[in-house]
Amino acid sequence: MLPIEAILSSPSPTPPPGRPIGHSREGREIAAYRLGRGPLRLSLIAGCHADEPVGPAMLRRLQDKAREQGTPAEVVQAPAEDLPFEDASFDTVVSTLVLCGVDQERSLGEVRRVLRPGGRLLFLEHVRSEDPALARFQDRMNRLNRFLVGCECNRETLTAIEAAGFTISQVERTVTPEAPKFVRPLVVGAAVAA
Repeated sequence: MLPIEAILSSPSPTPPPGRPIGHSREGREIAAYRLGRGPLRLSLIAGCHADEPVGPAMLRRLQDKAREQGTPAEVVQAPAEDLPFEDASFDTVVSTLVLCGVDQERSLGEVRRVLRPGGRLLFLEHVRSEDPALARFQDRMNRLNRFLVGCECNRETLTAIEAAGFTISQVERTVTPEAPKFVRPLVVGAAVAA
């Protein structure tokens, strides 16, 4: 079971702040911190990057939570398409419901750039349904959904991850509970930078 998958399989999909959800290759904990508006909207720090656009109040709350937990972390606000980090500076990047709302090609290129060789991308993302009827419904709803919440729920995200130079090492298709039908299809997985 993927560490991030354990969050989804728990009775409450939102982990308690500071709950370890995995470890970097160097053995550092990856801790979960909630930030944003959805029950699955996570920002992961302690060696990872939170790239959801947030305001100053949310950033302060995240910094406060990190201090309360004793987690050494630098909170950085930056667009996913232009990460302000050196090449090969991370061993793990976690993306949770990010790739549906950003320029996938540029964002995944940036993730690939900041990962060390063999680094991992852990992801939990909306995707286009494998069911043709639901995929057509996603296509019909996508323009409205993009306008209302900035999410393109009908993207071929796994294909985009592979096209960015990753090898998908684990993936599970699942659904987002209690979400509108057209945004339920979800993938949870891991990919390795080639």
